[in-house]
Amino acid sequence: SLFRYEFFHRYRLNGKNIHNVLLITPQTENNIEWLKKDGLHFGYHIVERISDINVLEKKLNRMISQKRINSVFLRETGENISKKVSEICDQYGVRLKLLLNMDASTGQKAGLDIMGGFPVMDVRKEPLLFLGNRIVKRSIDIIMAILSIILVLSWLPIIIKLAQIISYPGPLFFIQKRIGRDGKAFPLYKFRTMVHSNEAKIAMDGKTEKTREGDVRVPWFGRLLRQTNLDEYPQFLNVLMGSMSTIGPRPHMVGEDHELAEHVNHYRMRRFVKPGITGLAAIKGYRGGTDDLDLMTKRTELDIWYLENWSLWLDIKIIAITIWQMVTLRIPKAY
Repeated sequence: SLFRYEFFHRYRLNGKNIHNVLLITPQTENNIEWLKKDGLHFGYHIVERISDINVLEKKLNRMISQKRINSVFLRETGENISKKVSEICDQYGVRLKLLLNMDASTGQKAGLDIMGGFPVMDVRKEPLLFLGNRIVKRSIDIIMAILSIILVLSWLPIIIKLAQIISYPGPLFFIQKRIGRDGKAFPLYKFRTMVHSNEAKIAMDGKTEKTREGDVRVPWFGRLLRQTNLDEYPQFLNVLMGSMSTIGPRPHMVGEDHELAEHVNHYRMRRFVKPGITGLAAIKGYRGGTDDLDLMTKRTELDIWYLENWSLWLDIKIIAITIWQMVTLRIPKAY
């Protein structure tokens, strides 16, 4: 609608919700100013342009790492060039969009955005790129968070604190920086399950020895919290504040995340969506073990499958399976 168009146009003109874009077009392209003007309305700020295909790979790697690029727009349609650019974008966790050589009216009929006279197509299917889907997911998150805080977090912390005082004294919560959407760090909240000195070291290091079955650092009550997933309940505070979702890829520690990004293909793509309290990979048993690259590769593949195939029904299914695993104490690798 006209109202919606004006609202978002003015919102982005004030510098809100802007994504840095790298533009790859032939040297002969002459409507760059139109692309810049139209791009701003859609929340894209074109910060750099590559026209020389001969230095494309080297320049693309350098610019993505130095300019904080969020998206790449590709006008060149050569198959080899498109494939190479797509591989580099996937590795860096940058979205790739194609400026199609198609009539604008045809692109509009196909439901595509039009920038500078070019229909724009996303290379990767992401249902959560659509505003309506994001509103649905965020609404479910808010409802789940409010209900969980009122019905559970209003009394559960008292019981857990009493058990901690008896068996492993220290703070009620364990707070640690994790990596969220777009690679941004945020403080994650959990009920403390380990002896305080060990968990404090984890919070400071951002990377430490993984817990194993029968780990002496985890007292009996801490193990119970992990086996029921109740230690994750305070993350509904993160959900309410918007740094997490109920469903999504599990967030990793800062040190782990940086290391995994260097060793697991396409790892950074899982940052396209908010991390979740539970997720597709978690219910399938791909938990813990971030030092196991085979496990992390499979977890990353499932996380990417989730962001490419998101639906409300899929989230409901994951929530139902998670609750069943909690009630039956069948949460895989919950130690």
